[in-house]
Amino acid sequence: MTETFPRSEKKKISRVALSFFVMLVVTAVVTYVLQLLVAYFAPHLAEKDWYVWALSMLPMYAVGLPVCLAIISGVPVFPADRHDMTFGQFVQAIIMCFGIMYPLSMVGTLLSMLFGKLTGGGVNPIEAAVSSSSPLMTLIFAVILGPILEEILFRGLIVGRLRRYGDKAAIIFSAAVFALYHGNFFQLFYAFGLGLFFAFIYARTGKLRYTIGLHMIVNFIGSVVSSFVMEKVDVEGLQESAVSAFRGALDGGDLSGLAGLGGSIGPALLAALYSQALLGLTVAGIILLIVKRRRFVCRPGPVTIPRGRMFNALFINAGFILFFVVCLAMIVVSLFTGSV
Repeated sequence: MTETFPRSEKKKISRVALSFFVMLVVTAVVTYVLQLLVAYFAPHLAEKDWYVWALSMLPMYAVGLPVCLAIISGVPVFPADRHDMTFGQFVQAIIMCFGIMYPLSMVGTLLSMLFGKLTGGGVNPIEAAVSSSSPLMTLIFAVILGPILEEILFRGLIVGRLRRYGDKAAIIFSAAVFALYHGNFFQLFYAFGLGLFFAFIYARTGKLRYTIGLHMIVNFIGSVVSSFVMEKVDVEGLQESAVSAFRGALDGGDLSGLAGLGGSIGPALLAALYSQALLGLTVAGIILLIVKRRRFVCRPGPVTIPRGRMFNALFINAGFILFFVVCLAMIVVSLFTGSV
């Protein structure tokens, strides 16, 4: 006879997911109301570089988060044992992040581009937000505030409550909610991969400072550093200068077009070095993940989910289904419009 999972325990998992569903809905409503108020009373604010970041974070953490906490507080916490990471382990974890993030990021980008060809959308909303804001605003919101608040939400609140069913259940559920909550296809795959990794580290150390640090480094490289490098490279100008120089060389040996390449060589070299560094870190990260794979051991919790019932216990419940439907709608809207 197939062993069943207690209904009372399934309700607790559903309540965790329901808290994030309600937070999504409340945040969306508050965001819409704020947009209307700004458009009516202070339309000039929409031109500020901090406006998009503030609008994406303030409703969520000022209104949505307290509502989420009120609902999820009914589920008991099963805290993890607290352990420290050595400096060497933390550095290895940083490198592993590259091995997870960039291959999965390419999957999301390629699939989004494919959908973009079919739908006319396909704009990366995160890239658009970063490119339209100042480096300072990106640093404050994407590199500092975002990782702190997201780690509290998706690791602190979720893993601490679902560890009662074992590390594996807590890690998978946390990563799924984290990935879906981003609400766009570009981030879906790498957010899930990093979500698994961050949740594992939190489950084994019991300390958010490690995942916050990793999250900050990933966001800093992916937003601030990449934006800085790309701003230095005039891709269209470099292409035009190269074509002009090539045509001049063919047309009677006129090499004057090479002068146009002079100012582009430095930035192009910077971009090439940056790309090579990312490639090297990605390869090193993949190798480390393979070499260290036996260390990724999940410990059981006091409540056991029957074998073969993990998916059903975690995801086939009212709370998660509601959450999934809303997130799926956000992803579809993002694919067609390039916004979240």
